[in-house]
Amino acid sequence: MNFAQNVLTAYIIDIKKANGGIFIPSSYTSYITPLMTPKLYGNILRMKERSAFESFYVIWLHSMHYLAQDDENRFQVLWKFSHPNSNYSDRGKSSNLHNKRQSKNTFNISSKGMLHGFAGYFEAVLYDDIELSTRPDMIDIKSKDMISWFPAFFPLKTPFYIPPNSQIDLYFWRQTDSKKVWYEWLTEIYLDLSKIKNNEVIHNSDRVKIAISELHNYNASFFMTLID
Repeated sequence: MNFAQNVLTAYIIDIKKANGGIFIPSSYTSYITPLMTPKLYGNILRMKERSAFESFYVIWLHSMHYLAQDDENRFQVLWKFSHPNSNYSDRGKSSNLHNKRQSKNTFNISSKGMLHGFAGYFEAVLYDDIELSTRPDMIDIKSKDMISWFPAFFPLKTPFYIPPNSQIDLYFWRQTDSKKVWYEWLTEIYLDLSKIKNNEVIHNSDRVKIAISELHNYNASFFMTLID
């Protein structure tokens, strides 16, 4: 499933579908949130390979801090897959383009911190009302005592200082072709002027861009191979 051990689930279920069959899982949703985690960033940096920041890591996340603190803003939906997929046809075996996804998410940040990357979680409806979740705020409700699935971490090559009263825009793509699946991600940091009192600078917008990252994993430096 997405942001777990198997990011190829959508493709595999597509090609194995059977008329009148039951799909397990029947749907799954990916979530994302910005993280401050200097320890994990340092571990990746010690790999001494620039390509290490083009990959994502399935890992038990600890020694970290959620930059988005309010509950409604913290874990945001990237995309959802449902089965059977109405956009699938036999041509899907060669193109797989119906499984492309993209998303833009904005996170409101009230306190200062450092942005080292993003944590990815998922929720799945297995069948009827049977669900599981890796989201920290839902795992005890939907998947109590589950230890078989872990979050994913998408690092940034360069960490960013996040001032108080700022916004993090994340652009995220799930790319695919006939042979592989890969993720690409880019982030922008904005100062939210609407929350700054006694601001004497006149701007045409309520926010000002103060940083932008590279586009990570562009053109599939790191990818997962599709199977027949």
